[in-house]
Amino acid sequence: MGGCAVFTAYGATAHAAEIRPGDSIAVIGIGGVGCSCLQIARAFGASDIIAVDVQDDKLQNALTLGATHIVNAAKENAVDRIRGHDDLCEDFFAYNRAKGTLYDGETRLFLRHDDSPVYMYSMGGCAVFTAYGATAHAAEIRPGDSIAVIGIGGVGCSCLQIARAFGASDIIAVDVQDDKLQNALTLGATHIVNAAKENAVDRIRVGWCVDVAVEALGKPQTFMQCTLSVKDGGKAVMIGLSQAGSVGEIDINRLVKRKIKVIGSYGGRARQDLPEVVKLAESGIQV
Repeated sequence: MGGCAVFTAYGATAHAAEIRPGDSIAVIGIGGVGCSCLQIARAFGASDIIAVDVQDDKLQNALTLGATHIVNAAKENAVDRIRGHDDLCEDFFAYNRAKGTLYDGETRLFLRHDDSPVYMYSMGGCAVFTAYGATAHAAEIRPGDSIAVIGIGGVGCSCLQIARAFGASDIIAVDVQDDKLQNALTLGATHIVNAAKENAVDRIRVGWCVDVAVEALGKPQTFMQCTLSVKDGGKAVMIGLSQAGSVGEIDINRLVKRKIKVIGSYGGRARQDLPEVVKLAESGIQV
């Protein structure tokens, strides 16, 4: 093995990259040198080893040489995949939602612990992934943050539970149905607001003035409620889908003067988030 390819790869991984245990590495171009980089990175203890190429046969071989993930740059945006933004990849819909498959089986197959009941993992579906993406990545909920969740359906209920798990202090559930609001109290909500009986924006801004508001319904009215509910410098996170062509209005002056952040969030990232969602399931969160 002491040829040019291996020496080149060793110099790149040991000296230039200085790979250490737990590091993540992307190897772009899986020829002789690239294959050697994969093996040496594995020997050095790298955790995520991503092989990038345009030929499927080379990528499949890469999995036998130490790659933990593969990316076909001819079929998807390699930069988005490497950065973990799987949901922004060009063929996300075609390969995930339409066909029910992913490029790399590693992103969807995880072992459960022997002592954990199977039903616990039923939460690993769309509602929870959407909520996890919104709370963990878009909202970046931290202990002590306050959050309002507008629309208490499947996704909204998941947002409540995950926000509680992340240590949010005030968790306000907003809906127009009393039964959903009462159920929200069992899922982590500390306060409830019936938007059919009172002005939800006034109630939230006077009572709590939240750091984050999440819109989980997809209606122009709730879109505006979400942007108006957050405090100065707060985040309004939109996860509700609407009919094609629907437009949400926003108070431009407040957005600019008070530095309101409006963030769209489509979902979680399977490769990064599924292990964390599994941990949440094992901690007792059930949807």
